[in-house]
Amino acid sequence: MPRRESLDSQRAQGASSAYGYQQQDASQDPRSRRRGPAGIITSLVDRSSRHTQQDQDYDDGAGEALPPPQLPFVSSGSDRNFGPGSRRDSSQSLAGSFVSKASRDSKPSNRKSGVLSTHYVPSKMANLHQPGQYAHRRPAKRGGGMNAWNAEGHGRMGGEDEDGDEGRRATGPVKDNTGKPKKLVWNRFKWVIFIANIVFLAYSIAIMVVTLLVWFDIFNNSDVLRVGNRTELIISTAAGALCLLTAIMGFSGILLNNRAFLAFYTLFLWFCLALIVAPGYITYKKKTFNLEGKINAQWSRDLGLDGRVRIQNALHCCGYYSPFVEAVASNTCYPRSILPGCKSKYLKFERRAMQAWYTAAFALVPAQIGMIVIGLLCSNHVTYRLGKGIIPKQYRLDEASTAQLLNQYAADIAAQYPTLAQEALQRTNSATMLNEKGHGIKTSRASSFSSLRQ
Repeated sequence: MPRRESLDSQRAQGASSAYGYQQQDASQDPRSRRRGPAGIITSLVDRSSRHTQQDQDYDDGAGEALPPPQLPFVSSGSDRNFGPGSRRDSSQSLAGSFVSKASRDSKPSNRKSGVLSTHYVPSKMANLHQPGQYAHRRPAKRGGGMNAWNAEGHGRMGGEDEDGDEGRRATGPVKDNTGKPKKLVWNRFKWVIFIANIVFLAYSIAIMVVTLLVWFDIFNNSDVLRVGNRTELIISTAAGALCLLTAIMGFSGILLNNRAFLAFYTLFLWFCLALIVAPGYITYKKKTFNLEGKINAQWSRDLGLDGRVRIQNALHCCGYYSPFVEAVASNTCYPRSILPGCKSKYLKFERRAMQAWYTAAFALVPAQIGMIVIGLLCSNHVTYRLGKGIIPKQYRLDEASTAQLLNQYAADIAAQYPTLAQEALQRTNSATMLNEKGHGIKTSRASSFSSLRQ
């Protein structure tokens, strides 16, 4: 008994000294400071070896072997059991896998071999015991993405309900390993189509603003255009509205990486080109080929009384040649009026207006063609993935499809080689029966063990 008490007191002193030594090693060991994690592991291995030697000396002196711990920890039965939060437990758990083989080879022990190698491994240190799994390595990505072109082994098989980026559920901002929002990366195709769409939006707004100002009679002599060039003005307004809607659709597809939006965006760019060119072609043809004859026919046949009055009031003229030829009476136009006829003023105004009109329209044609080319080249490459980046659902092999293919293949083989197929079927049936018997034996053993525990 006295010897037992003295050994217990020595054991307590050794544990306290081990605690102090562990605190000093972490801060004063030059190897740990120089080598980082490798130096810390080496010091822990040496310290665990010393603990193993002390335990063996204690067992040789006392003549008794300590019982092995029971997972997860021994709750009672001996004063040598340390809790999961103790320093001794953490040091042994970290170095147990390194020391177990060295301690067995260095000196034989009467104690069971599972004492130091079955302790709890902390989760924060688990990566050190798993070769090849480091914190800086990212798991393989599902689908495509920019990194799919730089790394190998990335899977292309989607999940059960995964269609691609378009069908991805909104789960908040993507975060990196540190928990901070991950910086988004745009490829060069996306930047090109984004900048081009800004230019497209700019002249779409310009077209829309100019046409609306004409409709609201803000410009000087705007009423003449609303009367004499109504068809061209309507087409230009439709072109501005369609271009504006197309630009908004383009921004939606670019920001959402939605290729369906960008496909319709590229299609509508052709319609915008047609609506931009149409009024320019009409005004150029009207000005170039017999503009005077067209104005004569328009004044006498198409304008009517209301149109003539509006042109007379806007241009401050009276009648076509004079107040006595095809004039409409008004407050400023009457038979004895001194105002000149409207033909000369109207003809000059139409020439200037039509020239400016088709010049602006044809100047936008190269920009619009460039937009179409950029849309065709870049709309399907806003991300670095081919298609949706994963195999479509209709081409994926599930369990039912695999079983059907195997059954069909087995039927073809059985039709060609009936004897071999019969032998293979018999072997399969016998193996199935053996597996079922083995499963029954395991089930009976498990039930017997549970009854014994109860």
